[in-house]
Amino acid sequence: MKKDTSTILKVLLGLLVLSAIILLINNNSSVDSNAKNETANISESLTFYTQEDVATHKIESDCWTTIADEVYNLTPYIKMHPGGEGSIVRLCGIDGIEAFSAKHGENPRAKDELLSLKIGEIKN
Repeated sequence: MKKDTSTILKVLLGLLVLSAIILLINNNSSVDSNAKNETANISESLTFYTQEDVATHKIESDCWTTIADEVYNLTPYIKMHPGGEGSIVRLCGIDGIEAFSAKHGENPRAKDELLSLKIGEIKN
């Protein structure tokens, strides 16, 4: 009887481990699927602009710029910019890649702040 109980416990333990493995596989598939869906939703909801569209937003109270074919609404950031308002206002309505790169280069903090202002991309 003791041997039968031991065998039953081993089988139950094996089934438990197998169930856990199956759950892990299913969860990973679900995560991969969710990531793909989120990426698809982002690209579907992305707004595209032309450089001409950006050029119409060239004043301090309505300030857009492009950097590396991405469009940013800088208006809410003008008064907060550590380098002063003028550094941002001069980018309104134009491609700001040269000024941004010259001042910030690969600075991750500056890139993160810029990313929070992204509103779309340039249509090629």
